[in-house]
Amino acid sequence: MINPEDLSTEQIASLQAWAEEGLDLNAIQKKIHEELGLKLTFMDTRFLLQDLDIHIKQPEPVKPEEPSPVTPVAAPAPLLGKTQVTVDEVTPPHALIAGKVMFKSGAQGVWDIDRTGRINWEPTMGEPTADDLREFEAEIQGVIRSRYGAM
Repeated sequence: MINPEDLSTEQIASLQAWAEEGLDLNAIQKKIHEELGLKLTFMDTRFLLQDLDIHIKQPEPVKPEEPSPVTPVAAPAPLLGKTQVTVDEVTPPHALIAGKVMFKSGAQGVWDIDRTGRINWEPTMGEPTADDLREFEAEIQGVIRSRYGAM
């Protein structure tokens, strides 16, 4: 531990300059060792700055750019007919089969059947109704039967 009284005015000025640059405690600790020849722990560095009432300058918050006019996304429009299940041409490594689903309520999602045989799906727009999910299950069974035979 070093006492603030043990530092010269030049050393204190260096500490203030580093803090004003916005260097973090780790960087200041390293500079104290490299440039001032003093080996301090992280906590000793923190206490020293506190004793000298030196505050690390925080970076200015980045102002978000002016948002461009955004076209509002329309709510999913209900489909006429029934839930549509498609199969992707490229299957992800974790899955046996994968694809997309458009529910008759207008909700949409992606689905896959993993290597354990579990059906996974994630909504991408809207939330399907209970009827949508029942129809999805029937449709996916039809896709599996057509690809792999009876289950």
